[in-house]
Amino acid sequence: MLRLYPDHFWAAHNLHDPYVAYGRWEEVWNLSVHLADLRPNLDDLVDNEMAACGMYVTKDLDAAKPYIDRVRAIAAANPKGPFTDAAVEMLPIIHSWSQGDVTRARSQFMQLQKSDKDFDYPAFLWSTGELAEADRQMQAHAGNKNEYENILLGMGAYIRGDLPAAKNYFQKYKDDFAGSTGFVVMGRSGLWDRVEADIRKSPPNPGLDIVRGELSIARGQTRKGVALLEKGLEDMDRFRNGAFYLGSETLARAYEKQGNLDVALRVLRRASDARAKDCTCLCLMSGAWWLRGELQLADLYRKMGRVPEAETVESELRKMLIYADADHPILRELQKRNPVKAAVSK
Repeated sequence: MLRLYPDHFWAAHNLHDPYVAYGRWEEVWNLSVHLADLRPNLDDLVDNEMAACGMYVTKDLDAAKPYIDRVRAIAAANPKGPFTDAAVEMLPIIHSWSQGDVTRARSQFMQLQKSDKDFDYPAFLWSTGELAEADRQMQAHAGNKNEYENILLGMGAYIRGDLPAAKNYFQKYKDDFAGSTGFVVMGRSGLWDRVEADIRKSPPNPGLDIVRGELSIARGQTRKGVALLEKGLEDMDRFRNGAFYLGSETLARAYEKQGNLDVALRVLRRASDARAKDCTCLCLMSGAWWLRGELQLADLYRKMGRVPEAETVESELRKMLIYADADHPILRELQKRNPVKAAVSK
């Protein structure tokens, strides 16, 4: 129908969800921009939000700006307040963070919080390593969210390295869909049996190949797991969420155990380079998972005898974690590698 009638709004609108379900992200972003442009004067928050995210992912922040401005204008007319859409408001912040300017990103984030007392976005604080503050804010807003709050608290506990607490939060989550990132972290927290049952009911998407790959590796089925992870990571390369970075960790470790260090390095380098195009439209900001991969990359460089490259990665990690809690797991690991440098950086 669209080939016959390119401007048919509902044909385009109804095609959007199947594209998302099958992970055809190029078509998703192109269609989102098309939908937003078809009705530029309509107060359609979602289509303009998706267009902004699509432009950011495929092009740059400048290309996304007209759609960001349109979303802000639509949201400002809402009596509930101007910040009804965290995904779009987070795009400039994520841009600053992805360029390595953590100080600017943090300042932008704090300004956003001042403008809306109900706004919270724990994934950003995870990305700066401020885990205690993220927990404080989540607890303060308890009751304002749906049951997905338990997934967020579980992820926060996992990032801190507290697996019993993470497992406890995930067990409180009663729904059977946690998202691909949630499924991976839930499984790693000791609930693979539940994940295995839940993903049977989930709609198809590339992220589930990563979940199945993680599950297979956890079950000792390495060959199957590697194949699933390779496929899932390739399919998600245009739309990366936390599962992309977590799956990269596991795939690289599998290759490393096989002695394929160069292949493991290829996997981790791809994840490292992905920082510049993180997105929030359908998932949380993935900075915390990216940071974990960087530590693993530094370790692999050291194992390969490429110490200067390892030190470069570690130095960048310290810059990205300048505001992190003193007991942050990654900072503790960096302290073991070079106590003098770690002390000076703090």
